[in-house]
Amino acid sequence: MPTCQHCYTKWAWKETLKGNFSLHTALICPYCNAKQYPTAKTKKLSFVMSLFTLSPMVLNMVFSLGYITILLMFLIGVSMILISPFLTKVSNMEESII
Repeated sequence: MPTCQHCYTKWAWKETLKGNFSLHTALICPYCNAKQYPTAKTKKLSFVMSLFTLSPMVLNMVFSLGYITILLMFLIGVSMILISPFLTKVSNMEESII
């Protein structure tokens, strides 16, 4: 779970999940309202998790799995959403991925 770098309060799972679905790049600390930004490592991990969620599509092209592909994508997608708050880290400044 992320810890605010301004007030050093650990965020709850629900608050982190809600922040991850925000369209803004900055996450707002629910306790001190300070802007917090996902770290470069968190951004890279999110990208890799997105690719992992889409991997059953590649399997479907090779093995013709049909409905199993949709089920696998759904299960992997839901599990990635549920664990993403545990993998999120924040910092006071926005970091570049490069």
